Amino acid sequence: MAVNLRRKYTVSGSLEYNQLVPIVIDAQERIISALANPFATARTATIDNCSSHVASVFPEELACAIVDFLEILKVNSTEVAITKASSDRKDYDLSCVLSDDDKSWWMSENGSLPFSVDGNDSKNDEIYLQFQLSTDRKPRRVRSLFIRIPPLPFGPLSLFEFRVDYSLDSKRWVSCDHLMRTASVHGLQRFDLPEFDAIDVRLVCLSNHGARYRQDSMTNELDCVGLYTVLW
Repeated sequence: MAVNLRRKYTVSGSLEYNQLVPIVIDAQERIISALANPFATARTATIDNCSSHVASVFPEELACAIVDFLEILKVNSTEVAITKASSDRKDYDLSCVLSDDDKSWWMSENGSLPFSVDGNDSKNDEIYLQFQLSTDRKPRRVRSLFIRIPPLPFGPLSLFEFRVDYSLDSKRWVSCDHLMRTASVHGLQRFDLPEFDAIDVRLVCLSNHGARYRQDSMTNELDCVGLYTVLW
């Protein structure tokens, strides 16, 4: 970042170029620390303070460039990539879920999903799809997602209950306290989320539509989950 700024701007007067780097890095570290704060008001206040700090040190044009660089951008679907499935039957390539159509799908392996309509069944391994939100591995702001499933009676294995987890380092994950359910309908369904900033996100699958109507004799036939599309 410092190299790019140096190409575009000439730092003169009492401000030496070697002073630019630690100040900008300090601002970045403050914002990264703020992003770990789950309270939006505290996060916003800290970022505003960082912006004021930069503005007080640099000329206006240079300060604006720095603040623009540090700003958290809204997630752009063209940048999103799917990086992992905890379970995959491999009917199609995982990237198919990023296409809005019903000609291909993702499905977890047989026996991978516990039966539950409230998501309380215990299971050692959660079923999830993991996505990277940016090509530059910088945080993106998320407010919603879209999901397409095959509706009943054609889709008893379609995703029903789910939640979203997110991370800034791919190691520590935060769960949205927001259990969501798809409707058995055609087309994309929108789900609004509590606003958060993340580098990676997981769609955690908790149950399928068939679990609501299952009988004990159907257990082996309804122990996986699938969907057509996930768009961020």
